[in-house]
Amino acid sequence: MTTVQPTNVATFPATKPGYRLAPAAIGRSGEKPQIVGIFCPNFCVEDHVADRQVAVEDIVHSSETAHTGIRSFLTGQLALELYATIKTEAASHDPRLREAHIVLDDGSDDAHLSVDEVEETVGQLLGLAADLQRLARTARLHNQYETLAVTA
Repeated sequence: MTTVQPTNVATFPATKPGYRLAPAAIGRSGEKPQIVGIFCPNFCVEDHVADRQVAVEDIVHSSETAHTGIRSFLTGQLALELYATIKTEAASHDPRLREAHIVLDDGSDDAHLSVDEVEETVGQLLGLAADLQRLARTARLHNQYETLAVTA
């Protein structure tokens, strides 16, 4: 008769929808980091091993960044830039930062927006886009009249 030896099997916890189990390097500067599994949102593109954190509660999850840049014809360089990223800080004391939110960054300051605030901002940006189209049409007509006046 053979005896079956019990084995210790550690099961991984089931992940919630919209999350995956990802490795993260945790540790203090100068010490060897420990690799642990964390629940990482599917939108997160951070490498939590390469981007070493001091503590688990300092981990920030970020999406890919959407970007637009506007060049000036005077310099040929970017004059205005805007970046948009989904972020969440699971261990933040601020419940608004724990929720997935959008961070708009213009290079000088970050605007943290709730999903509802983003919808309002999109409406404002669409209004600005319509105004830009109107201004461009007006400038084009002005330039056409100036060209006609010079050639007449």
